[in-house]
Amino acid sequence: MTKMQRLRTVAEAAFLLLCAVLILRLPDMGYLIVSALVCLSLVLAGLKELFYYFAMARHMVGGKSILYRGVLLTDLGLFTGSIASVPRVYILIYLAVFFGFAGFVDVVGALSARRDGAHSWKMRFLQGAVNILLVMLCLLFLGNERLVEFIFCFSLVNSAVIKMITAFRRTAVIYIS
Repeated sequence: MTKMQRLRTVAEAAFLLLCAVLILRLPDMGYLIVSALVCLSLVLAGLKELFYYFAMARHMVGGKSILYRGVLLTDLGLFTGSIASVPRVYILIYLAVFFGFAGFVDVVGALSARRDGAHSWKMRFLQGAVNILLVMLCLLFLGNERLVEFIFCFSLVNSAVIKMITAFRRTAVIYIS
């Protein structure tokens, strides 16, 4: 990881911590912050994928999957922004689906990495297990919106800690001679 990538990762972690603090400090705006954060992150991820497709991936084998992923993420982000005015239960279910999908992908990826003999599978498995636990808590306390906002804040802090660990972890440099 280059110094610029480390700096960007630390800045992303600081932003996540700031959002968690804002959600906790502004209880009447917590729902709007959560929905805006989800909308913004999905749209930015989609636009990043689309930019990568038009810059390079269209010439690669399998590049169309990057195009489809970019369009899907952008569409999901815009959809999230449009449902901010509907009852809060729907956005909470929407968040639970995202946590569940992310947790499932992390757990499956970690088990695959373990099967391949990688040493870094434990952190990813832990992250996936935490996401699945958060889904269960979100669904269990679906009627209490403030508690679900606390759960989302916990997930933001958890993601920030993982990003900080990743930013300060030594990376191996492979030399090809």
